[in-house]
Amino acid sequence: MSFERPSDPTALPEWADAVAFEKKVAAADWACRESRLDGVANAAANDLQKFTTTNTARIARVADGWKAMPSLAQTLRATVKTTPVK
Repeated sequence: MSFERPSDPTALPEWADAVAFEKKVAAADWACRESRLDGVANAAANDLQKFTTTNTARIARVADGWKAMPSLAQTLRATVKTTPVK
């Protein structure tokens, strides 16, 4: 794969097999975890609440960063298109 020009990994001949494999692995993973979901969530609830209370400002900054990503990506694309390669 070259990073010198835009690439589309979905155009690679291996793409469909890779997607099928990932879906198969995800299904197997879920089959192992599904029955334990409620127990894990309940066991973690107090720790998660403490974490979110302790890190409210940090979590908000991360959320704001994710919200800004589309705009930042668009700006980066525009910059890359107009910046000559040296």
